[in-house]
Amino acid sequence: MSAELLSIKEYAIAAGATLEIQRKGRFFQLMQASSSVAIVFKRNHSAIGNVDAVPEGFRWGPLAEENYFDAVEITSAAAQTVSIAISAVAEAQLQRIVGNITASLSKAATLDSLADDSIAATSTELVAAADSDRRAIMVTNLAANTDEVRVGDSGTGATNGVPVQPGETVTVETSAAIYVYNSKASAQSVALTVIKD
Repeated sequence: MSAELLSIKEYAIAAGATLEIQRKGRFFQLMQASSSVAIVFKRNHSAIGNVDAVPEGFRWGPLAEENYFDAVEITSAAAQTVSIAISAVAEAQLQRIVGNITASLSKAATLDSLADDSIAATSTELVAAADSDRRAIMVTNLAANTDEVRVGDSGTGATNGVPVQPGETVTVETSAAIYVYNSKASAQSVALTVIKD
């Protein structure tokens, strides 16, 4: 039976009560608490560490593998719900964001279908210069082609870049320059569609 690598759970604690959590770990973090708590870390029913007046965000560990804890006692003077993280491996690097987050998604304003671009035999060519207004570019290896092309940066070549088989399309979300490598011994064309803000 394998140990749970990371556990993040909420627990309700009554005023003046002590909550005991039986879980082996090497890292502990008090993710959320509305008021401070006292914490005792135990191994084999004996205290190996204790802290008083612990605020939200408190972290303990990572501990060496042999210095694990197998139980945690949390005592709260006030009734509250706490959220804790316990990891059986090493430090989990957890962060909690408090407050409102506003996000908006916007549709692209322009879709430009460009003329097909013929890529010379076994060469890498610039198909789209850098463009700060470009959100993404779609590169299609035409179905009539017989070999793959590769799409990427100026280093794109026989073993670099994203392989695109005939009839397939790759969408690259970038404003950087885009290059295509043609692996065939004769020219092949690609179709290009640019998506701009």
